[in-house]
Amino acid sequence: MPPFAPSHNPNSSPPPGDQDEDNLLSQGSDEVTKLAADILKQATQKQKCGSVNTKGTKRNENPWKIYGQNYLRQGALYTAVDSVIKHGIDRELRDEDDNEDEDEDEDVETAKTRKRNEDHLNNNWKTLKSIIPLFEESIMAVAHKPELLGFFSAAIMSGADSARSNDTGRLKREVHDYLLDNPDAPLSRLPSLKQSRGFKHNVTASLLTPAEYEDNHQTHEECRRRDNGRRVTADMLPQLLYPEGKVFAEEDDYDTDILRGMYPVRVAKHIYMGPESAQQDPGFHQGCRPNAVLSGITTMTPQTIAYAVVQARFAIAESPEWTQIENEFDYEKFYWNIVELCQDEDNNATVKFYNYHVFGSEDGAHGMHQTHGDSDDGEDVSSMAKVKAHRAAKQRRIDTSVSG
Repeated sequence: MPPFAPSHNPNSSPPPGDQDEDNLLSQGSDEVTKLAADILKQATQKQKCGSVNTKGTKRNENPWKIYGQNYLRQGALYTAVDSVIKHGIDRELRDEDDNEDEDEDEDVETAKTRKRNEDHLNNNWKTLKSIIPLFEESIMAVAHKPELLGFFSAAIMSGADSARSNDTGRLKREVHDYLLDNPDAPLSRLPSLKQSRGFKHNVTASLLTPAEYEDNHQTHEECRRRDNGRRVTADMLPQLLYPEGKVFAEEDDYDTDILRGMYPVRVAKHIYMGPESAQQDPGFHQGCRPNAVLSGITTMTPQTIAYAVVQARFAIAESPEWTQIENEFDYEKFYWNIVELCQDEDNNATVKFYNYHVFGSEDGAHGMHQTHGDSDDGEDVSSMAKVKAHRAAKQRRIDTSVSG
């Protein structure tokens, strides 16, 4: 048997969200079933004692489903739980004096990618430990039992898939009101069929158009048909990331005002504070406790921002079902591009910007209240590459001034 039972494939339709522990436990042996049942009992008791915030959920709902929902909304969209658990076990078993093997011959980009992946796995391991009572103790106690580890992974992923599916479905119905910077501007109703969105609808086409391209009907048609070399990839940053009407006249314009578009901000407010908050003042909330509170989120992060941005793009794309690849557009790469854009900027400016709009304070939940361009060498220079180049040049200027 493989070290971990396979997680649900994120490209396929989500599994039923209400799998209970009895169904999940029936997949294991008697010994595994007993161990898992004991741990479930302990976790449920912790839940009832208030160690995990489950107010507003169904009575007697499987706590592992809730943990999975919280895990997903912490921004863990493209990190499989089985990989995190395996990493966590290896990390805990590793002697403190042991250093991880590093390839001395690896290039800078490879080393950067490896470190990014390592950091993300570390962060998600810490997230699981923080939201699931007795998680580390339970996992380490059964680290030698792959069948039970597979149970944990499947149970958490079931909740994560359920949360992602719920967010996707609700946004599909309500996203129409979030698209324009001026919500009072006239806008023809979005078709309910997603196959009629994307580059087939003038407003969604404008938001999806890469910043490298001129935003007009001809461009939209060429992107839709992929004519005249009009590729749309994850490295070609869509105009939804920028304020409406943004003009890209100079190289530096791609970095200016990035992630300041109001559409993904409203989507973030929709997901974390509730749909009724999406078009209200910063930090507004009313009614039931929002996902941010239920998931223990007190500040936006590069991962939670990236999750909202991915959901925002998918909601107006024409793909009818959740997918990682849509034509040439890779949503997972797009997710990591957004994370990188947030992490590599000065003073956490984008995190503060989203905190202000979602929670009402740049510091996070403390402020909550109720109430086509080709390059000379023939290769496309993507907007993502231009942003990176601009930031690298800025850092070089700073380094030069300091050394001088």
